[in-house]
Amino acid sequence: MGIGVLLAILVAIGFFFLVVWLFKWLWNITMPMISNLKTVTYWQAFRLLVIASILFGRPQAELAKRVIQKKVPAQEMLEPSN
Repeated sequence: MGIGVLLAILVAIGFFFLVVWLFKWLWNITMPMISNLKTVTYWQAFRLLVIASILFGRPQAELAKRVIQKKVPAQEMLEPSN
């Protein structure tokens, strides 16, 4: 495994941890004020993002990947699926 691949993996992991921290920060400054929800810890935010990606992230990500690869017209992304 080359140094470039290792660096890419470390950057991806770092980016993921940054996204979790950003989600936690946004939740903690928004949700307690508007709906009396409790603040969350870092690992609770991590679990919420994992649950959200399982529930909502997979189909959209696959469709976006196919559009990028030109296998599906971009218009299909705007049309509701039947």
